[in-house]
Amino acid sequence: MASNAETVGNRIADLRRRKNWTQEDVGNLIKRTGGHISNVENGKTELSPSELEKLATEFEVNPLFLIAGISNDVSEIVDMVARMDPAKRKLALKLFRLNLELMEITKNWPADSVNA
Repeated sequence: MASNAETVGNRIADLRRRKNWTQEDVGNLIKRTGGHISNVENGKTELSPSELEKLATEFEVNPLFLIAGISNDVSEIVDMVARMDPAKRKLALKLFRLNLELMEITKNWPADSVNA
């Protein structure tokens, strides 16, 4: 099982490659070396919270994506639910739980039964 540092490193490596940046390029963004970024990507060292926040800004992702793989869409939904009045929040959470249950049930259905 991958450690948290490895998964953060994997996400950084993936985003870096998508931007066609080198490890040195990413290191320069946070005043570190390319070797340091290599160690981060390989799960040997971790970044500080301020470094993670700076990289999230540069990669144009939510910091929670780097830390936990939470996408911007999910983060926006969580923020929206948190701002709801308590009665609506309770209903939204019920709906969310129901949706998760339905997703769990349907993932084991045979493919042809859905199109029948």
